[in-house]
Amino acid sequence: MANSRRNIAKNQGIPAGGGETTIATELTFRGIQSPELTDLIYDLEQSNGMQIEMNTDDAWSNLKHIGDTVEAVHGFLAKKA
Repeated sequence: MANSRRNIAKNQGIPAGGGETTIATELTFRGIQSPELTDLIYDLEQSNGMQIEMNTDDAWSNLKHIGDTVEAVHGFLAKKA
């Protein structure tokens, strides 16, 4: 996932790690749009050996902030356990 974050930052012209990011930060503020969100979901699946049952449209509708994404990941990891 770290590679995706660097790639997203590079592709969007955002310095990797630049600016403060909190759970209230909107994904779009960090340069994450629908295609990048798809990449992040894929990276989460690969790094955690799981299948995330969420299509990109649902993800984009429900995951607006970093905190939303963290909560969703916690939920997916809890289901996996």
